[in-house]
Amino acid sequence: AEGAVVETASGDRSALIDSKEMTDLMARGRDVMAMLQILPGVVNDATGSDVLGSFTTPTMDGMPSTYNTLTIDGISGNLTRADMAMSPINLDAIAEVKVLANSYPAEVGPSAAGAILIVTKSGTQSFHGGVYYYNRNEVFNANNFFNNRQGIARQRYRYNTVGEDLGGPIYIPGHFNTSKQKLFFFFSQEIDPNEAPNPV
Repeated sequence: AEGAVVETASGDRSALIDSKEMTDLMARGRDVMAMLQILPGVVNDATGSDVLGSFTTPTMDGMPSTYNTLTIDGISGNLTRADMAMSPINLDAIAEVKVLANSYPAEVGPSAAGAILIVTKSGTQSFHGGVYYYNRNEVFNANNFFNNRQGIARQRYRYNTVGEDLGGPIYIPGHFNTSKQKLFFFFSQEIDPNEAPNPV
């Protein structure tokens, strides 16, 4: 294993989740905020939605989640005086998430609690993409002890999540960006075909 490297460039205390970890780890509702609970100082406070929607930031280092700062590609993503993100992003569109616990650099801005910095994916010189379907159903779940004791059946629990993503270079052979090094695109879509609205 690699030895721990002492941070000498800045005094902040931070942790990072990259795209490989987001692909390999499981998060309820595919919500990146639920995944942050694996980081030090982040409390498991039931943060994380069942489906992609307006997600809330978790409690960090004992401070209320309403004091967190959330940025998406350097732009503020918080609702005004709230811990909810204005533009939720599915996991397949996120390149990395960095969480700063304290001693933030000046570019992060004012924050009394943690700072969550989300960086989205961009295209590369070659085309990459994927299609996925996630299914959650009560038939895959075990009933809890108290329901079994009282003879109550498992509650209905059904979510279907469909999505796709595609990224690559924008070019016209022989005319524009022939080296595929100047202009790229990345598209990601996640569909949640729920018939009943989610409470906010």
